Amino acid sequence: MPYSTTANVRAEGGFEENTNVTDALIDGYIVQADAEIDATLTRVYVMPLSETPALIEFVSRQLAAGLLLEKEYGYDDGARDAGERKLENGRQLLKDLADKTKILLDSSNEQMTMVESGSIKFSPNAASTTERKFSMDQEF
Repeated sequence: MPYSTTANVRAEGGFEENTNVTDALIDGYIVQADAEIDATLTRVYVMPLSETPALIEFVSRQLAAGLLLEKEYGYDDGARDAGERKLENGRQLLKDLADKTKILLDSSNEQMTMVESGSIKFSPNAASTTERKFSMDQEF
């Protein structure tokens, strides 16, 4: 499920009355924005998120509108600058979430489930009771 809606991205970009900007075009930018969010947060939060926090909806809206303004209207300095500011803002918020300087809260104002930090676990390891099937000095 997308983190933001077509109508919200349309409003964020200032395209409420613009019939030349299709819903399908906006939906494509929402997919790109949400992919960037998922790729950034997958090491910090359990994905998929159990619900869409308001901050993630905002970031998705900023990124999608920024991409739309930058890619489709980049020839216009004002639109390009507005798009770049939205992208910078959304990406800074993502960085803050990835760096854990900001946290995601659910609708009950509880912290969203984070990925357990710690070392990578391999099997078999020193605590394993199963016999190893091969060793590094074997030749095949």
